[in-house]
Amino acid sequence: MCEWRVFTGGGGADKLNLALIELKIDLIQNAIPLSEICVVGSSILTIYGIRENHDVDFVMTSKYRERFASSGVVPFSEFVEMVSQNWARSKNRKTISDDELIENPKYHFTYYGIKFATLPLLLERKEWQGREKDIRDVELINGYLQSCNQ
Repeated sequence: MCEWRVFTGGGGADKLNLALIELKIDLIQNAIPLSEICVVGSSILTIYGIRENHDVDFVMTSKYRERFASSGVVPFSEFVEMVSQNWARSKNRKTISDDELIENPKYHFTYYGIKFATLPLLLERKEWQGREKDIRDVELINGYLQSCNQ
């Protein structure tokens, strides 16, 4: 069974915690409740101990996203940004809306009071995206999942 084991190499846990504090500050400054967002991307890899993340990407419900008049990337601060709308894309299924990702607990888990997309959703997104860095992450995720099943 795979369990969280926060990446500690290179200060991974400290960097993640600082970035999550920055995220919370950004949300407070913009009057966005924590319940209306979900972290996506490489921060999930850090929580599982797979690799260190460099920033915090998140999605938010359409109700709050409307304020920014953008379906694209919106930077909030140096290490925090809202990613393009409807992040949970896959080659093998219909896109999951950001609202569904945030509201349906089968698509996220909670870590220190913050919702994070599940590892399977991240894997599907990385396979769909297919950039060089995504291919490396797919290999890391698959290696992690194989080690969990032994």
